[in-house]
Amino acid sequence: MPPLHLFVHPRVEEWPILLGPLYKRLVEAAGGVDALRRAVEERPWVLRTYLKPLAALAQGPFAPALRRFVESGVLSTAPLVKFAAVGTGGEVDVLLRCGPAAVLTQPQNFYQVYNRQCTAFARLAPLKAPRGRRSWGLAVRRPGEFFCRIAEELVSSLGLPGDSWALAAYYRREGGYRRSLQPLASWIYYCRHSAVPEADYLLGRLSAVYAPPALKLYAVYIGRGPEHLDSAPGLYVSKGLET
Repeated sequence: MPPLHLFVHPRVEEWPILLGPLYKRLVEAAGGVDALRRAVEERPWVLRTYLKPLAALAQGPFAPALRRFVESGVLSTAPLVKFAAVGTGGEVDVLLRCGPAAVLTQPQNFYQVYNRQCTAFARLAPLKAPRGRRSWGLAVRRPGEFFCRIAEELVSSLGLPGDSWALAAYYRREGGYRRSLQPLASWIYYCRHSAVPEADYLLGRLSAVYAPPALKLYAVYIGRGPEHLDSAPGLYVSKGLET
């Protein structure tokens, strides 16, 4: 079972490689490839509904996170891939723990996640209380676009570099420790490359990054899969990706 971060990847045409046989099930649940692409762009949180019938069959190191997401709507928004720091960086007052996976947040949980995990974003662009959800606009209609506008504004307002590796050299002091701006680095990569770092890492496009063992293992599964046939994207099958 893939990490939840991959369901945020905007390039749905690459999902057959990233998700294996799960891709076909999602296309069927969405009502077609175009419908799935629209859902990812306009309301990615609806993917939770599509994944519910598959949660009981989930296996592998990412399965517990998927089941938790399906059952409660709760997920870890922290990035899995970390960028190797480049440059001298420096200390900045940016409290941010959420990465691009935050676009999967259910509307009923959005206010809490936004304020607690995406604190720097919430300070820059505060939302009305939960009862004012209808006024949130892009936050729930096109969350990817919503977050990217704020991430770009935050980087610009603080005079930070727009390069993810350079951003990783900046930090915030918390409890005597340096907390790297890895989440903001992931957001800027997502916004400027139209791709989540985890997906590009698995596809071999991303170097000078660190990935956890579970993601490296998943990369091996992808490497063992058959070549993707453009003429039959819904029929892509990889036995190695079933676990």
